[in-house]
Amino acid sequence: MKRGMLQWGKVLGAMVAVTAILLLLLSLIFYKMNLSDRGIAVGIVVIYVIANFVGGFIMGKIKEDNKYKWGALAGIMFFVTLTVVSMLVTGQLYASGTKALWALLSCVGGGMVGGMCA
Repeated sequence: MKRGMLQWGKVLGAMVAVTAILLLLLSLIFYKMNLSDRGIAVGIVVIYVIANFVGGFIMGKIKEDNKYKWGALAGIMFFVTLTVVSMLVTGQLYASGTKALWALLSCVGGGMVGGMCA
């Protein structure tokens, strides 16, 4: 049990680190190129997919069977973490159900594909 929690902690930590690095890069690109709000929204979804791909890939390497399921679970865990942190920081869930759905689908899809590629 303890080992499993440690593995999940490492995977979630890697996903958060990838997200933080890519968000810093996106903010630099936004600063230099003056992107539109739509460009930023697309960039954030791409960051979710990449971070969850990394998490799914790591979980797929750790687990030997049903890698896509483990990747999808990593995406769900990241989405829950993202939602909780967002609630703590902003005091609200998502601005719209559509944004929440896109975030969930990009997290689960990215994790699932990462697990399959492992």
